[in-house]
Amino acid sequence: MKTIAQILAYIITNIIVAQSVFVTEDYLVCNDSIQLTGTLKFNPSEEIKKIDIPILILSGTKDIQVPIDDAIALHEANPKSKLVLIDNMNHVLKTITKDEDNLISYYSADYPLSSELVTLIVEFVKE
Repeated sequence: MKTIAQILAYIITNIIVAQSVFVTEDYLVCNDSIQLTGTLKFNPSEEIKKIDIPILILSGTKDIQVPIDDAIALHEANPKSKLVLIDNMNHVLKTITKDEDNLISYYSADYPLSSELVTLIVEFVKE
């Protein structure tokens, strides 16, 4: 039988990894590709204001795709949210210590999923 932490780790790594979506006037940036859009206007900072359920915002200090400032902006837009910055976690939720290992960790199983991430999610779900 798997533990809650193992199940959450599986969900996070294999089904859904938080994706950042930012929209400018003419372009949608999603999953590292740029798509021209003229109709879709989505502002995460505005959308998060509408949420009344508990919100956990996690950001890694080694994330080279989504800056910590974006997580802070989301938290400021909904101050009821809980913001946690995880030291040495990158965009793919792995723990790295050397910057040169960051991109390698995207494709290698040699880098562990952040144990702090799993612990924080389990604690948040239990609250």
